[in-house]
Amino acid sequence: MLPDTWWNWERPTSAADVTADPYTAMGLCPIQRAVSVVSGDVARLPIQIQEYSDGRWEECDEYGDLDDILNQHTNKYFTSHEWRRWMVTNMMVWGNSFSLISRVAGEVDELIPVRPWDIQILPDVEKGGWYYRSGEYGDLDQKDVLHWRMPAHQRLLWGESPIVVARRAVELGSQQEMAGSQAFRMPGLGKIAITTKETVGSNAIRAMQDAFLKTHSGGDGMLRPIVVQNESDVKQVGQSLTDQDWIAARRFTINQVAQMYGVPPQYLYNLENSTQEQTSEMSRAYVDTCLGSYLASIQTELGFKLLPGRESKKRYRVWFDTSPLVRGTFSEQVNAIQVAIQSGIMTRNEARTMMGYTPLEGGDEVLIGPNMLPVEQNQEQANEQDRTPDSSSGNDDESDD
Repeated sequence: MLPDTWWNWERPTSAADVTADPYTAMGLCPIQRAVSVVSGDVARLPIQIQEYSDGRWEECDEYGDLDDILNQHTNKYFTSHEWRRWMVTNMMVWGNSFSLISRVAGEVDELIPVRPWDIQILPDVEKGGWYYRSGEYGDLDQKDVLHWRMPAHQRLLWGESPIVVARRAVELGSQQEMAGSQAFRMPGLGKIAITTKETVGSNAIRAMQDAFLKTHSGGDGMLRPIVVQNESDVKQVGQSLTDQDWIAARRFTINQVAQMYGVPPQYLYNLENSTQEQTSEMSRAYVDTCLGSYLASIQTELGFKLLPGRESKKRYRVWFDTSPLVRGTFSEQVNAIQVAIQSGIMTRNEARTMMGYTPLEGGDEVLIGPNMLPVEQNQEQANEQDRTPDSSSGNDDESDD
């Protein structure tokens, strides 16, 4: 069961840099968006438990309770959507995410999230292998802990936070945000120089500086005109945000975050030079190259810890159904399904099920060709055409006689 303090998991805020506390980087909008995109997609995809039979993987009903845990009720406090989103978010921020596997009579009963900043993996010098140590639950056997992790670069079986690995890029993005914030505190003005032909003492200079700052800083000062006398001149010597290419620098940060997590820049709202056709292709590339790598890591860990292993004579796996993400528009789906039905790849009821419609009577029959005829009738028509004499060839023979 969950600990008594499960609702009070808010971490104490820290002024440390991202190396000591990766969570501080979530204040950078591109990182927040990248984590939200991937965690949201993993959370909403249907999960299937499949069995390998007759040379292919098919969905099985043998593990109905586990299917409910993965798709509906992870435990009595968390839905599967909330649990998956929590797990992926911590994996992408901290590099590792954990849940305790609670079993009753050898069967999985519920999955309990564990705080990622309060758990470590240690070698078992007596038995070999490794075990986990949690501040909440003590020492845990590795088979009782779901461990989702980012790629490991130094420690085997321990993922590394992309925020820590790419900390220079993250720190640069943070500095850009700070520079923009400071510039906006002086709206409409960069640093300026006031020149005059008159000799002005130090006290008068300080008085002029203080008066100018008081008059022209802040939101009200943005609209107040600068009035000079005695052939004085005002020139801007500091660079504005435009001069500093601040917008371009922010796009650069978005691209770097996209590289960190493998998320297309368009998904982080860098829509420069993008078209509708490119966005459609980018969606497929995102599923294949970005989301697919996260799903492969997660589903293998789920199958490894929750399903029978090599000792079982049957083969099982956990599989994410990514079809909701790559279906395309309604017209694209209809055109593709029409080709599949006419080619004999799908039946009409299989197509209707894919589209979310109820089956039709007689819709399980395989129909081929533009005339939508059963296989037998198509074969009969082909045989009749073979037996029909060619009238044109017969006329040619008669004319030759």
